[in-house]
Amino acid sequence: MRTFIARFVAASVAVLFAANAASAAVPSSALEYLNFAGWNHATIAAGGQTFNDVYEDVDVTVTTIGTHPIASTYSAAGVLTGRDVAGSHSFRFVFSRPLDLVLEVNSVDRHETLSVFTTGTESYMHQFGGSPTVTTPSGGIALNGVGFGVNPTGASKGQIITFADRMTLSYQSSVSSPVKWERFRLATIVPEPNTFLMTALGLVGLALRNRKRNS
Repeated sequence: MRTFIARFVAASVAVLFAANAASAAVPSSALEYLNFAGWNHATIAAGGQTFNDVYEDVDVTVTTIGTHPIASTYSAAGVLTGRDVAGSHSFRFVFSRPLDLVLEVNSVDRHETLSVFTTGTESYMHQFGGSPTVTTPSGGIALNGVGFGVNPTGASKGQIITFADRMTLSYQSSVSSPVKWERFRLATIVPEPNTFLMTALGLVGLALRNRKRNS
């Protein structure tokens, strides 16, 4: 019986959270941001850097693809990357096991395209700025910005959500000036106990009550 209850709770939480994520951006209270402390662009570009235990026992190796004209940096606000020449560059994240991943995109403007390819299925949830043009190239998703600056019709801010063990994100800029900067953060989804778990426990109680009546 205890095993049945535990499995039912886990399944209920997963279903409820998936339904919520399908209709709106994931709230920050339900996210645990992955820690890339020690991020070293030279090491990453030279062959890759591995970060241990970014979430529980999950490790991730980060590599680069293409020419990065400006070295990327990391802080609590996320990874900052930029271009001062037209073109594109990429980061690849390979995880030791699949995770429910949320890529927070900060400011894709109309001179920029962000493409994301994963081993899962991607969806985009818009949060602020002009809603980008979203396309689905083979095996991924691409955001084409439509505005400038931080305003309701400006650069696009949102989340790309997936379940995967590999993610490649590519930034493309169509101009050389001004310098194009982009910041992104990676997080994993942690269900909110005060909302989803309590609902799941209520469903467990209802299921057990019906089971008792029918026995």
